[in-house]
Amino acid sequence: MKKKSLPLPVCLAIISFSVALFFAAAIIALFFIFRFKAIVLALLLAAAGLAGAIFFIAGKMTIGKPLKNLDLECRALSLFERPKMSLSRLREVRIINRAVRDLWLQSQKITTCLFETIDSHSAGFFYHLKNEDKVYCNQKFREICDEAGPTGFIELPRFNRIYRKVTDLYYDSKYRAYLLDDFRWVRLYTHRQRNYFFGLLYDITEEVNQIREIEKERDIDPLTGLYNRFAFEQLARHILSDASIKAAAVIMWDIDKLKNINDTYGHDNGDRYLRKFAEILKSLEDYGGLISRRSGDEFLALIYGEERDQIQPLIDEINRAIDGSSILIDDSAVEKMRASCGVAWYPENGVTLGDLINYADNALYENKYRLSDETVKMIRVDISIENCRRTVKEIIEKKDIHFAFQPIVNAENARIFGYESFMRTYDNVVASSERFIELAREQAKLHLVEEMVFEKCLASAASYVNPKKRVFIHSFPNIILPDLTLEKLFSKMPDHKFVVEINDYHGADKEILISKIKSLKSYNFEICLDNIESAQIADDVAGLIDFIKPSMNIIRNININSINQAKLREILRLARKKNCKVIAPGIETYEEFKYLISKRVVYLQGYYFAGPIAVPLAKRHQISKNALDKMKAIINRKKNKRLAGKNN
Repeated sequence: MKKKSLPLPVCLAIISFSVALFFAAAIIALFFIFRFKAIVLALLLAAAGLAGAIFFIAGKMTIGKPLKNLDLECRALSLFERPKMSLSRLREVRIINRAVRDLWLQSQKITTCLFETIDSHSAGFFYHLKNEDKVYCNQKFREICDEAGPTGFIELPRFNRIYRKVTDLYYDSKYRAYLLDDFRWVRLYTHRQRNYFFGLLYDITEEVNQIREIEKERDIDPLTGLYNRFAFEQLARHILSDASIKAAAVIMWDIDKLKNINDTYGHDNGDRYLRKFAEILKSLEDYGGLISRRSGDEFLALIYGEERDQIQPLIDEINRAIDGSSILIDDSAVEKMRASCGVAWYPENGVTLGDLINYADNALYENKYRLSDETVKMIRVDISIENCRRTVKEIIEKKDIHFAFQPIVNAENARIFGYESFMRTYDNVVASSERFIELAREQAKLHLVEEMVFEKCLASAASYVNPKKRVFIHSFPNIILPDLTLEKLFSKMPDHKFVVEINDYHGADKEILISKIKSLKSYNFEICLDNIESAQIADDVAGLIDFIKPSMNIIRNININSINQAKLREILRLARKKNCKVIAPGIETYEEFKYLISKRVVYLQGYYFAGPIAVPLAKRHQISKNALDKMKAIINRKKNKRLAGKNN
């Protein structure tokens, strides 16, 4: 239990009373011994009382007054000014005075050191002690808040006005920052206790701009300036989650002749064609539409409004604009815009984004196959999700899939190193392999698809691929084929060297993936991790793989994209450390090819060399003559350089 303290005058009074009482007791004892007269006793008792009073007064003057002054001076201590301690004849009080003054000076030194450290990190800083009418603010805090003045204390009302100038503005939870009126971003950290309140204020405008630039590279397709698939799906799901949305349409376009333009006029003109097409679609943004480039030649849009009759005229207007547009190629040829289109309506055809995209995808491919000679037609076909699922089941049962093969080139000898196999489904209902896999996943049939892909790809490779070349087979990361199935496949395996290309490593269960890799390697399969976005690969996985394929997003425009160049350097460093090879996919330009060669990437793949076709041994599947000539020129230059070095 905490004891209560007594004021000094009370303590002195108690001591003085005790002294007087002691003298009185002594006088009474002497009276009974010596029996002197009563008047003498009275005088002696009065003298004892007077002695107590004198003791009290003397104590108050010599001890009480200095201590009281010390108490008042300590109560008046302030951080704003140096303490003024009065002189005292008592040695102990002087020691206390000196200790208080030294402690204040030490606190000032520590505070100054702290403030200078904060200033060196370009941070605004403030603190306020309870019951004080001033707040300390450094100069950086004032600068960030556009308030003139040096480091020092300001009045509390003025500080409150400055503080609200920041906290009353727009706050973005994603960046954890406030947006000032001059478009600067500031982040505020505060800590409030019972006796004090302090905070740090940072100008993070540059940091936010860098994050936005990274987000732009992540979310925006660099060629068309539209959202990419990932960003579109994120935003579209957010829009459709709004209960106030009454009608919406998901529209999908597929450019009918992009491959022909790329093959005839080159990829630069194909890119111009894509940009022109994207510009037409961008007019939907004026009506709140969300536009995306879904893949190479596929585009998606989401338009929403009060009712369907408001949206339909916008779709018709876009399609008329596509129909009436053309592009001049190489100042001579004119190519008209041609595209197929499919539409899904919310909520009639689906309430989730996945269902709407599937419905629009089905409608698009129905139009594409039935009306391939017409420009942008709108046919509303009733292809139900149930019908799609039934078709997937039939494809799996009949094993009705086919393969196309794209070459992987060895840049050191300008020869084909191997082929990547691409599954194809030639069905009017489920026309794309991506759609087929998505529906198979929904029905928990990926294990059947995996077995079918292995079996059919081995057979196709045996028929069409040179046995001296490697064949890359796509595989799902979380599916492990039983040993019985692998033994059956292994017994039918041709003489080729097969590489299992595992997609979506970053979304895989690591334990399952390691077990899968070990199982496949026991049957002489090599392992390739595909679509790798960074070098963040677990050591126990990296030690088991033979090839790494960076994401095509990294390779695209890598000659001018410093962020992707840094990512590739990390992947190459990891590959050297783990003694595995890097294959660069998706190369479309000479500049990309030249940069990758300069970084000693040996294995290259992409439309710059050749596209995938069903019969890789056919003459038309040889490497592009332009690419082959440039590759041989680089090889010859290296050879001549080595010979010159030896001669020297």
